[in-house]
Amino acid sequence: LQDCNEKQGKRIYSVISTNLDRLLDAHKNMKKKGLVQKVFTRQKAFDAANKDVINNLLSQMFPALLQFQPNHSQLAKYVPDDKYFLKELVKKKKEKLFAVIAQISPETLKKHEDLLLKEICKSGNAECLTSLLQSTKRDPDKELDGYGWRSPLVLAAVNGNTAVARQLV
Repeated sequence: LQDCNEKQGKRIYSVISTNLDRLLDAHKNMKKKGLVQKVFTRQKAFDAANKDVINNLLSQMFPALLQFQPNHSQLAKYVPDDKYFLKELVKKKKEKLFAVIAQISPETLKKHEDLLLKEICKSGNAECLTSLLQSTKRDPDKELDGYGWRSPLVLAAVNGNTAVARQLV
């Protein structure tokens, strides 16, 4: 994909975004028209099954879209609402992609902020910490859900991540 010229890049972006738009619109229309109730007895079963498929597809396509669309703000609707995708970005040290998501879709990070903060404190990814704290406006002293007395600072220190611990002080 990196050897593509500008025209090829625009074409690839157009094909991917057009098909993703169709998929997202079809999903919304099925919900609006009540087809969901005819096929699935429970709305939650439909949402869970389709959200996983859609998020998996968006997780795979988002980096390509990002590469071919210089105006990142237009990509907000394609940010996967998938905590595992976001967690993997932290683990695999994909700080630039994480920073773009933090900039264009802070509400997505806000929704999963405790999980992401735990992963950042465990992995020592200080750049992702900066992006997360700036986009979510989270108080770094607030305790982490599910960790009782542990603050992000304690978790970073226990895991030996001094760069993250320094940033939290």
